[in-house]
Amino acid sequence: MLSTPDDNFASIVAAVAEGRAIYNNTKQFIRYMISSNIGEVVAIFVAALLGVPEVLTPVQLLWVNLVTDGLPATALGFNKPDKDIMNVRPRRLDEPIVNGWLFVRYLVVGLYVGLVTVGGFLWWFLKFESGGRLSWAQLTTFQKCSETAAAAAGYSCAVFESPHPRTIAMSVLVVVEMFNALNNLSEDASLLVIPPWDNRWLLGAIATSMALHCFILYVPPAAALFGVTALSSAEWVAVVYLSAPVILLDEFMKLASRRLVHPHLKAADKPAGGGGAGLQEVLVAGGGRGGGGGEAGGNGNGNGGAAGARLDMVRQRGGVDKSH
Repeated sequence: MLSTPDDNFASIVAAVAEGRAIYNNTKQFIRYMISSNIGEVVAIFVAALLGVPEVLTPVQLLWVNLVTDGLPATALGFNKPDKDIMNVRPRRLDEPIVNGWLFVRYLVVGLYVGLVTVGGFLWWFLKFESGGRLSWAQLTTFQKCSETAAAAAGYSCAVFESPHPRTIAMSVLVVVEMFNALNNLSEDASLLVIPPWDNRWLLGAIATSMALHCFILYVPPAAALFGVTALSSAEWVAVVYLSAPVILLDEFMKLASRRLVHPHLKAADKPAGGGGAGLQEVLVAGGGRGGGGGEAGGNGNGNGGAAGARLDMVRQRGGVDKSH
């Protein structure tokens, strides 16, 4: 039900836009949390499937879920409306909040998050010069490791107790989710259109989450509690290298969404004679008073026929757009 403080058409348009913005922000919150949680499940499942040591401990997962995930997810509620929010086709009454395409996007991003988390873990054991430098067979038979056989092969069974690989995995998970939070500034708009600084609350939440993550890494009592350790510059480079491509991945899916899945339909075209303002113009200039007879945002003394036609159009949309 649409409720406005007056009968000004601009107030109605603003209310519709606000309803759509709230609905979109709710979807972005759900999208961020589900894709992040899918990533965590994938990381644990893939590690068990491969037969490698545990990628993340329960306390590390709890920290990620309660602290580093929670702040950016909350800040997504402060996203500004998309610039073309009033030019998008109204939704059907039976359209679910998570449709098939959106769920595919959850899965794709979640799979990436999980796979790069495991990838960072394996990289330290297999490829990093200051890491384990193990073979795949040595890594997957860690439960049968004996010091005698390990010494003969040039390594120690103590390598499997090192906090470094889990710290890298946890750091990749945290950083990739911070990048993923930036992806959720808009469902379909590129970061080139809606840049990160459009939501300063989100930037503050990301900075706070990263500060908390660094706190448990570099403060010895906290590091001992969470089973992590300080990372070298080379390890941080690997973390960012694995995490950042999630932005490119989501930008590609946003492009597909704009071009193929959700092509925009303009809500109102400008009349050829310039006798009235479109919905977007009314939203921007809605505070106008009097003026020309074609301004729907005036005090009611303008062109009543044009304003009445637009009001009927909004009422019709109110029957199909739940965000109103």
